[in-house]
Order: sequence, then C-alpha cells, then structure tokens
Amino acid sequence: MNKRHERYYNGRNIVVHAGGAAGKKTLESARKAADDSQYSSTAEMVGRGYRSRKISSPVRCALNLKKKPNIISRSDDDSFEGDQEKLDCCLRLLRKLVVDVTDLKQRNVSNNGNSRVNSAISEEVDTYLKLNTRDAVIAFEEKLATSTAFENEFTRKVKQVGGSNGKDFTERALAFTFTDNFAKDNTWEGKITKYKVNNLKVVAICEKIVFDKYPSFDKNEFSKAGTNWFRLGNQRAGSQPKQMLKKMASAQTNADATERNSPPAGN
Repeated sequence: MNKRHERYYNGRNIVVHAGGAAGKKTLESARKAADDSQYSSTAEMVGRGYRSRKISSPVRCALNLKKKPNIISRSDDDSFEGDQEKLDCCLRLLRKLVVDVTDLKQRNVSNNGNSRVNSAISEEVDTYLKLNTRDAVIAFEEKLATSTAFENEFTRKVKQVGGSNGKDFTERALAFTFTDNFAKDNTWEGKITKYKVNNLKVVAICEKIVFDKYPSFDKNEFSKAGTNWFRLGNQRAGSQPKQMLKKMASAQTNADATERNSPPAGN
C-alpha cells in the first residue's frame, strides 16, 4: 500500500496519513464529532481554521429556542416577587386610607349636627348648676329622671372635676354641684328641718363616678366625705370669716393692752 494513503486501525479511530502533512483525522476531531452532531471536517478542508458547522434547519432552531433558558434569573424572580408584595401592600393601605377619609367626612357631617345638640344640652345643664335651693334640686332631679342626654352631659361634666384621691374627688364633685349656702342649710343625712341629700339621684351619679375612678374607695368613705363636706358648709359660707374677724379683734385688743402697760421710752 502506498504510505501516503496508508490506513490502519487504532481501536475505533481511523487515522489517515496524506503525505504526513496534508492532514489527518485525529482523536481530537473524533471526539468533537461525537460531542457535536453538526460538526464536519472534509478532506479538502482539514486542520485548525478549516472546520465548519452545518446550517441548522428552522425546526431545529425552533427547538433550540424552546430549550433556551429563561433570561430572568432566580434572584430577579425573587426581586420581582418582593416588589409585587410591596405594591400590593401600598394598594391595601391606599384603599384603607380612602375608606378612613370617607368615614371621617361622614362623621364630621354627623358631628356638626350632634355638636349643636350637645352644646344646647350642655348649656341647659349649666343653667341649673350650682344648685342653691331645694326647689332647684327638685327641678334638677326631675330633669335627670326624664332626659338621658341631660344625665349623660351632667355625668361628663362631673368626670372632669378631677381629684387626687376618692375623698378629694368627692368633695370636688359636691362643690361642683351644690353651693356653700345650700350645704350650710342642709345635711347629708337630713335632720329635723334640714334637707336630706344622700338619697338624691345627683349624689348617686357622683358616687358611681368616684367608685369607677377609685375602686378601693368604698361606700362608707364616700358617705363620710359627703357628711364632712356638708358639715363644713357653715364655715365656707361665711362663718369662718366672722371667726377670723373675731380673732383679729382679740389680737388687736391684746396689743393695745400691752402698749398701755408698757413704760414710756424715756424712762
């Protein structure tokens, strides 16, 4: 056989010598051909730089496109999902804001009407207070019994008087409701001609409020504080100033006597 075209087998690979330099099908080209079915190398175009690929058919191109990986990576998917969640949250908040604004407008319209009514009731309660006579107390009691709105407004006003403790709050509530002149002429439990006040509805309202604010303050303490407040009505209504004047007059008399009994400055 001519050595220039000598063929011999080396396992599965066929090696062709063409003058030793014309080219040969090497183990590398065989491997590439096995890996790539589109790879070709002709006898006329062999060696590095002469390899070519077959033109793919439209069907194969379509199949290749279907196998093409998604250009959006997993991290991009996660970012997209995160942005979508943020957008949904914003939309929910926006819808809630619209509902709240609508509700606020409706309440504002309703409150404008109710405020005028509440203002009239508040002014009516103020016309009764402070209670100075028995007739005023009786009229106030009848109003509390016949008008829930009137009672609620009076309760609201009493709650605002404040106090550091149950006793202080009780005294403030009674002072808000009754005058000192009324306390001077009447008593908590009622004696002889004195008017009894501890069984009045107005007092029961004050009692409930103080118990709600100070749970440890009991009924006996409330009664004691009320009794004491009415007992001191005389002093608050004007007896105490007279006593102070009497003390001042007595002090002045003592000073004058001391001055008369003292020796002259020259002696």
